[in-house]
Amino acid sequence: MVVDMSSSETTISQLHGEVFQEFSKGRCSELSKDEVLKCVENVFRELGFQIYDLCLVSLDGEPVRDLDFARYIRIEARHPQTGTTMHIFTLAVFKRKDRYNVIFLQSAVKP
Repeated sequence: MVVDMSSSETTISQLHGEVFQEFSKGRCSELSKDEVLKCVENVFRELGFQIYDLCLVSLDGEPVRDLDFARYIRIEARHPQTGTTMHIFTLAVFKRKDRYNVIFLQSAVKP
């Protein structure tokens, strides 16, 4: 089966793959509480994304203010290569012995 992807779909796939790779490398692992959001923001900025919204989310899907109660980080961002397309990323946050780890869970786009 051959899948014909448009150039914009290819670009989006490549950009999301780059984000996935950064988190797969353990880029935001073994961090203190104060370092977590800075690390996540830096990954996206270094890849050329402009973050429009970053939200900590509980296991129940509710926004929370404290990282200790968050299980996910939800990010909405745009990238210059994809115009007005909004990229949505969900990252998981794990705490172990007062150190935090962030991993890539999923991504999507909103035209």
